[in-house]
Amino acid sequence: MRPGSFDAALAEQWSRWVLAHGLPELPGRDLPLGRSVPVGCWVGPDTAAVAHVRYLRWDDDEEPFPQVDVELFCLVDGEWEIWGGGGGNWTDEPTLDRVAVPPGTAALDGMTAGWADDRGCTALFGPVGTDAATVEVTQEGRATRRPVEAPVGLLVVCADSRYPFTVRVLDAAGGLLGEVDQPAGRDGVTPG
Repeated sequence: MRPGSFDAALAEQWSRWVLAHGLPELPGRDLPLGRSVPVGCWVGPDTAAVAHVRYLRWDDDEEPFPQVDVELFCLVDGEWEIWGGGGGNWTDEPTLDRVAVPPGTAALDGMTAGWADDRGCTALFGPVGTDAATVEVTQEGRATRRPVEAPVGLLVVCADSRYPFTVRVLDAAGGLLGEVDQPAGRDGVTPG
């Protein structure tokens, strides 16, 4: 069932809804305090990630600030299980406007990973310009290619943490805008 609001407490419900239905339309330009809006999604063969832009205050004395929050999922017995997440800063303003970057930008400079037992999911995320048309993740000889869905200019992809993977962001003509080689494990260190 589609969550009734974009309250930050409903972020996981929204992530699950997005995995089943795709991204919702943005609820307008403004991002009110206490809200979290899904703005990016990647579904691979056995991992998935949903990126939210949220506007929160962590302590009463602290100024609120916009953030990216990425929730990670692994496919276990045909069901998506949440396996952690993370994020970082976003823009300086609490809006859902598209981030102002040059059209050819493809900067997947954020990373988060989650592990359970001997399995994990690693997500890369960051701003992309309007020329970004297709994203491809190649792992273990298998390429998954999807159209870029980034209404605010935030792209997220993910893959199985146990193996290295390569992400390529392409323009509409197939030209390379950016490429990232991600080592296996969290921060390149495989547990156990």
